[in-house]
Amino acid sequence: MLRWLYHRCLSVGLRLVGLNFSWYRTFYFRVVHAVPIVEPMIQLVRPRKKAERALSAATDLRPVEPGDTVLDLGANVGSVSSLFLSLGLTVHAYEPDSRCVALLKRRFSIYGRDRVFIHHCAVSDRTGSGRLNYGCLTTDSNTMVAGRPGADGTTGGETVATLAIKEILDQHGYVPLIKMDIEGAEYDVLAAMLENCLDKFGVCLVEGHANKVPGLRPRHDELVKRIADMNLTDRILLSWH
Repeated sequence: MLRWLYHRCLSVGLRLVGLNFSWYRTFYFRVVHAVPIVEPMIQLVRPRKKAERALSAATDLRPVEPGDTVLDLGANVGSVSSLFLSLGLTVHAYEPDSRCVALLKRRFSIYGRDRVFIHHCAVSDRTGSGRLNYGCLTTDSNTMVAGRPGADGTTGGETVATLAIKEILDQHGYVPLIKMDIEGAEYDVLAAMLENCLDKFGVCLVEGHANKVPGLRPRHDELVKRIADMNLTDRILLSWH
């Protein structure tokens, strides 16, 4: 709700000064993150302190070492991938939005092709394709799940490939750390992980979206109980930031 209010206030503010969302989107995509020289500056500032604290807590449970491979599922514009890279980790970033994919490739071009790998697909419980609805203001609210306010398809979207989480983890063998922010699809993906993938990962940091998509609340509560019953609360951290 607070993020929605922030976006609305920003939209109104832009209009008051004679600007529209297309200007903001251009600035957001082409200036803030898309210029490669900005990335070293971001590493010096170390943004998203809340996310950094959560990551620190996770690595205390299951330490990661420079060179380890980690997954950023739902990379968006690469904020968490940037944090991973600053720790010397090798990052596989999965992102369905073609606009963000183009941005990620520009943003992380300074690392070469052996530190960060960009995958243009949505993470799912099954391999195939699906419809990605764009958020009404920024890419933070893109989703493939019905019922997300501000992402009902009226502001555009695209058909994207989906890749099953089991296939992803099978490709990597084992990953010590996963970050998952996939805008409501996490419940299907986590259910598949609990069934088939517990030996494939160490810690999974998940942003739950039941507060943003009310229809997901029963599934969220069910998943919380299941994780607790399986004694996995130290490995699957819901609502991590």
